[in-house]
Amino acid sequence: MLDLKFIPYKYWLNESQMIKVDGHELPIVIVPKENWPEGKNDPTEFSSDENVIRVRSDYDYKKDPLNWMKHELIHYLLHKKGSKDDGKQYPTNNTERVAYTYQFKKFKQQGIKKFEDLPDLGKKHHEKILKKYWEDA
Repeated sequence: MLDLKFIPYKYWLNESQMIKVDGHELPIVIVPKENWPEGKNDPTEFSSDENVIRVRSDYDYKKDPLNWMKHELIHYLLHKKGSKDDGKQYPTNNTERVAYTYQFKKFKQQGIKKFEDLPDLGKKHHEKILKKYWEDA
C-alpha cells in the first residue's frame, strides 16, 4: 500500500494506488489538473523525492495512449537502482535518453514506423534530439 504521508496533500485526489506497467508495480498518485505545474505539457512525472509517479487527472494512464507511463517506469527503475543523472540539460541527459528510447520502442511495437507519425507529445521544441532517440529505439 502506498504511504500517503510522504506525498504532499496538494497532490492527493481520491485515487492513490499501485499499478502494473510492463510487469512492474509502480506507485502513482493522481493530481488534479488545476494543481498540475503550470506550463508542464507531459501528463505524468516521476518524483524522486517522493518515489511516486504523479499523473495529471485528465490523462488516461490505464490506456496510456502516449506511453508516458512507460517513460516514467524507466525513471522509477533507474532511481530504484540508485542511478544518478549525468547532469546534462533536459532532454539530453542519460536518464531522459533511456526513458524516451524505451517509450519510442513501445510506439514501434504498436506499429508506428516513422518519427513523424508519432502522436503529439508536446515536445516540438526538442524534436531534433527526440528524433535521434527514435532512431536508437
